[in-house]
This record gives sequence, structure tokens and C-alpha cells, in this order.
Amino acid sequence: MASCVEHIAKKIVKSRLGKGRTPRGFAEQLLQEGQKIFPSMSMNMINYAVKKAVKGGIEKPKLFKSTVVAD
Repeated sequence: MASCVEHIAKKIVKSRLGKGRTPRGFAEQLLQEGQKIFPSMSMNMINYAVKKAVKGGIEKPKLFKSTVVAD
């Protein structure tokens, strides 16, 4: 379900080009389509994923650097 929510969030962010607003009813339509497969999906989950997508949490994977020293 998480990948479905992320996919919906990406579609919403891409639809914001130009005016910076999504078309009226676009997010609700995507939510209804997603609820056919995952009935427990909520708009709150999608809103959280959209916030992460805008900040770059979905598009940019985090890479961590570490150093291991053995004696």
C-alpha cells in the first residue's frame, strides 16, 4: 500500500505544474481509485506522502556514508 500511496503522491505533485495547485477533485479521484484496491487508504496518508514528495523524500533516496575501523 505504501508504494501505491507514493505513486499517487507523485501524480499529485506532477499535476501542480504551472499554477502550483492541483485541479479540483484530482486527489479525491485518485484516492477513490486507490481505495478499490486498498480500502483502508485515507486522504491523510496521501497528504503526508505529498509533503514528503515536495521536500524530496520520495524522489531522492538517502545515501549514508560510514567508516568501519578494525583493529
